[in-house]
Amino acid sequence: MSEDKKDTYLSTSRLAKHLSVDGKALFTLLSEQNWISHEDDQWRLTAQGEYHGGKYQHSDKYGDYVVWPVSLADHAVLQSLDGLMVSATQLSRHYGVSAQSLNLLLANLGWIEKDQRGWMLTDLGSKLGAQMRTSKQGFFVLWPAGIRQNPLLLAAAKKLMAEDLSASLDGHVCRNSAEQRICNYLYLHGLVHAKGQLLPGQDFLKADFYLPQRRVFIDYWHIDDALQPLSIKLEKQDYYQKHGLKKIELGHDDMEDLDKTLSQKLLQFGVQCS
Repeated sequence: MSEDKKDTYLSTSRLAKHLSVDGKALFTLLSEQNWISHEDDQWRLTAQGEYHGGKYQHSDKYGDYVVWPVSLADHAVLQSLDGLMVSATQLSRHYGVSAQSLNLLLANLGWIEKDQRGWMLTDLGSKLGAQMRTSKQGFFVLWPAGIRQNPLLLAAAKKLMAEDLSASLDGHVCRNSAEQRICNYLYLHGLVHAKGQLLPGQDFLKADFYLPQRRVFIDYWHIDDALQPLSIKLEKQDYYQKHGLKKIELGHDDMEDLDKTLSQKLLQFGVQCS
């Protein structure tokens, strides 16, 4: 593992605290993996440990000691620790979504809720073994690493990432995975929306989504979409412009960072997504 100058380095004890696991358990695991070895009453770094980012740091009080990049917390070996607690950010990396989307999904399951203090744990979340923590930014929740195999979370995550196309999180049936991800975004951010809404004064042209509170229409266009040929796209664009309708158009490239892209496009119409 190459050293990242921007990475924060932690001692083994501090890394254990960061992971919310017992320090002795982490030392034992790293020793079993041959990343460190105990010699002359001190822990020494092995070649394997160096490969995974470990290095020495000097202290006038303690001498040389081993430190690790904080990013090591996401390594599969450390994720196997008994009692490991993971943050929403770590969970989001596992599912390949943003931390914000992951927290909103957990809230939709009824496991957490947000108020002015931050993300707060509910009774349902507590029963799953989650724990409250606080930081300068407010309260947040840590989850047992095993929560990743929870069937309810697995099913919800598959819908969120459109791996399960049976229906979006709010029950809407979408034409493709991109539409389902857009639908999930609107639902999780609490934006009331209609699916397949006829344009005003039309009995044929429909928008993929419609936000009635702001009267904003949203369309997703894909170059290979046989159900939405170019002629329909041009006709709709002309209709939007002719009648001064507020519209947002999304394409294939916009799906790479949908959270950022859609939030920015909505903001221009006064729709703010926290």
